[in-house]
Amino acid sequence: VEIIGLVSYEDHHQGQMNILKSFENAQEDVLVVDDLSDSGTTLRLVRQMLPKAYLTAVYAKPNGVDAVESYAKLMQQDQWLIFPWEETAAAQKKMTV
Repeated sequence: VEIIGLVSYEDHHQGQMNILKSFENAQEDVLVVDDLSDSGTTLRLVRQMLPKAYLTAVYAKPNGVDAVESYAKLMQQDQWLIFPWEETAAAQKKMTV
């Protein structure tokens, strides 16, 4: 198990892609699972890093569907998803202000 760390969203807006952790020495048989393929920008970058990987997402939106081989559930493009770990981080951020 390996992790690729990429961040491009801040306060519900996509900005510049920041690579927090890259994936070194990838084999051909790599499965990459993302929580969401929204615009597909992140997974297209992962495709450049790992051209032979199988990319999948739990959720996909119409603009990001072509960036993955498969996904579990299609969402509307304008629907904003809040994952449990984001909700916790937002609550902690409000408490520290």
